[in-house]
Amino acid sequence: MKAAPYAALAAALLAIAPGPALAQDAQPLDWRALTRADVQAFAKAQADSHPGPVDPENPGFRTRFETATAEALAMADQARTREDWWATLRAYTASFEDGHVSLGLGEAPPARDPSWAGFLTAFEGDDQRVVLREDPAAPPLGARLVACDGKPAAQLAAERVGRYRGRWFLESQRVRWGSQVLFDWGHRYDPRSQACDFEVDGRVQRHVLAWRSGPLSDLSPKLTASAQSFQAPIEMRRLADGAVWISMGSFSGDGEAAKALEALLVRIRSEAAAIRAAPRVVFDLRGNGGGSTWWVQQIATELWGEAFVAARQPPGGVVDWRASPENVSHLAALKASLEARNPPPIEMVEWAENARAGLAQAVAQGRPYWRQPGGGEPEPAVSTVSRMKAPAFVLADGACASACLDALDLMKGLGVTQVGRETSADTVYMEIREQRLPSGFASFSIPVKVYRGRPRGNNETYRPDHRFAGDMADTAALERWIGGLPANPAG
Repeated sequence: MKAAPYAALAAALLAIAPGPALAQDAQPLDWRALTRADVQAFAKAQADSHPGPVDPENPGFRTRFETATAEALAMADQARTREDWWATLRAYTASFEDGHVSLGLGEAPPARDPSWAGFLTAFEGDDQRVVLREDPAAPPLGARLVACDGKPAAQLAAERVGRYRGRWFLESQRVRWGSQVLFDWGHRYDPRSQACDFEVDGRVQRHVLAWRSGPLSDLSPKLTASAQSFQAPIEMRRLADGAVWISMGSFSGDGEAAKALEALLVRIRSEAAAIRAAPRVVFDLRGNGGGSTWWVQQIATELWGEAFVAARQPPGGVVDWRASPENVSHLAALKASLEARNPPPIEMVEWAENARAGLAQAVAQGRPYWRQPGGGEPEPAVSTVSRMKAPAFVLADGACASACLDALDLMKGLGVTQVGRETSADTVYMEIREQRLPSGFASFSIPVKVYRGRPRGNNETYRPDHRFAGDMADTAALERWIGGLPANPAG
């Protein structure tokens, strides 16, 4: 599969950018009514199908959910434009502080061109520094943003970006979206900054912002370049010194990614002995936002051995699925999509059918949850020997979430050394399903099950054993760097 370095961020930018250009409607759209209807439908789906509102282990969820819904409806009452509609939905989504609650644009009416100040800042640690400039009068590269219109830089970023992105306490969120602090997407809720103070060579300088608009096709590459994003291809290759580099920029169970992962798994099985004897093995998960942990389980079993992997699984927990007719339909559709593959993955088909049947029974009986069989206390540890002789590294970045984090749970148990950058994080609510909003202009995703007793906490990240300070898109530099690092003992 051909590498798509910025595919993950490009897809994410569509969630803040104009939709496809459509013909303008003859009659103006009632954006207030459309926004209210979309918020209400989103809220109803959460109330009916999300595990949180009925979760006895999270009694505060319902209060936060009701407060967020009331605030979103208040924003909806002010909505007059397409930009107001989208900002309201984005803020509502962000309020759940959960990467599994998300939005995707469909064929929304055209948006106005966004505006920017002729330069971009990005987060470097806690500081926001100028990283790109096209305006000759802009502050120099590296200048530190202090404040705009008297508002401290950290507060400005939280209000203008964090409010619409959520989980602003995560480094990965600030790195990924921080370059939008001096962008104007055209909605009414945040007035433009007029003048900003920058620290340059120890002195604070005032800069009056010269706003200019431009088509997103011109501005998107600038945002992408400043967001430090890269998605690894799905492939395996040998380095010059014999090391094995296994790239998995996605764990998707569908489409081209699934086909590439299937081919990768076949190759790993055929070359397992040589891989295990390599000078080192690197699992490159840059840009991996999740999918199915089935892939990494299969690869780990092949390389380390079934008994060794079983003995080092993360401590057991239990999974409760929220019982609703919509969630039953979601599992039925998932099963059908798995059966349509050639050949169908029998184990995954059986898992989907068992979950569908159990959830349907819970709905019929009026129970809020269906508990998935298995889990509970882990089996006592058994002394086993690893088949893996090569020291192993896992390279991850701020995109690593969901199933990617589950993969790190497993790999760390196997003794793999984590390198790169701090990961993203997820909540204990997972397994998303998608639903269209009444406007027809967007869809949303919500989690439908909850993990009980997971050792990794709610929105808890993984920090690397060795942090890479360079450009995470520079694969050659990463290869050289990892080649000189100490690793945990093999096995």
